[in-house]
Amino acid sequence: MNDDDLRAAFARPELELLDIAQLRRNIDAEVVRRRRRRAATLTSVLAAAVVLVLGVPTAVWLGVSPERNIGLPAQGVADSMMPARPLNILLLGIDPYELGHSDTIMIVHVPAGGTRVDLISIERDVVTDIPGHDPDKINSAYHVGGADLATKTVEKLTGVPLDGAVVVRLGAVEKITDSVGGVRICLERQVTSIHTGRVYPTGCQTIDGAMAADLLRQRRDQPLGAYDRDRNAQRFLAALVAKVVALNLLTDFDKVNKIARTDGLTVDLSGVTLSQLYLRLKDGKATDIVGIGVPEFHTVVRDGLNSEALPKDAAQLFADVRADTVDEFVATHPTWVTPIRV
Repeated sequence: MNDDDLRAAFARPELELLDIAQLRRNIDAEVVRRRRRRAATLTSVLAAAVVLVLGVPTAVWLGVSPERNIGLPAQGVADSMMPARPLNILLLGIDPYELGHSDTIMIVHVPAGGTRVDLISIERDVVTDIPGHDPDKINSAYHVGGADLATKTVEKLTGVPLDGAVVVRLGAVEKITDSVGGVRICLERQVTSIHTGRVYPTGCQTIDGAMAADLLRQRRDQPLGAYDRDRNAQRFLAALVAKVVALNLLTDFDKVNKIARTDGLTVDLSGVTLSQLYLRLKDGKATDIVGIGVPEFHTVVRDGLNSEALPKDAAQLFADVRADTVDEFVATHPTWVTPIRV
């Protein structure tokens, strides 16, 4: 059974149970192929799952029965089919009005146990070494070298090996939000847009695509500037996942396929397949999405640039990401944790 067979199976009203041995062979062959060449695009379902911050597998955590919809068996799959380590995916949000710099830089960390998703933000003004270039603010790595250089730069800064990158432009945020009928986001403080004048009050509210794209640009009226904007980006992603769960999106392949094809959305992963991602997360019992970010300014001057520096505790955070013990960091650093309500 090849990829065409799998897609044909997805399209049938009643999906047959896949042959496990054949599925294992297909996955092994796919892993080898993707390790040789980093794919520019993935299967539609995997792309949507990653872009929605693994929102489709989150639906699995809440008791949705995807095995009837994607043709995967609920039981009896060998553990060897699952990645044996945590997954770390770089999420880059691109504001076209900022000359192609990555305003949002986030590591999406999925523990080996698949019990939650950690969203770890890196502020855009952190000055760091950029491979092959002079030291600069980290958001410039995407500007000069695309997702590949941004990935190498984040890996160098954090020591965290990344499994690939998802790049989302503001236009895609707008379209994806509208495609799910808007999201309900809960803000810790009021945000007033310097671009549209719109006021987003403290508390929970439903926003459409245009409002989401506007809100995610706002930092100038916030006490911690871009740090607060990053936390609102985490809240937005959690809200998007909550909406995916509410819609039971995994049962609507056409909707997932449409979202995955949104203009301004690019997914580039290596060695991770839909089957592996599903198997990693399907048995998770928790539904937590944990936002993590620096809690205060650490302004420095480096190479003549007014910029931000990571505090010393960041080294421990990245060590815990590498060791897959982020829960220990969260427990001992409460001020780093974003309050998220959905």
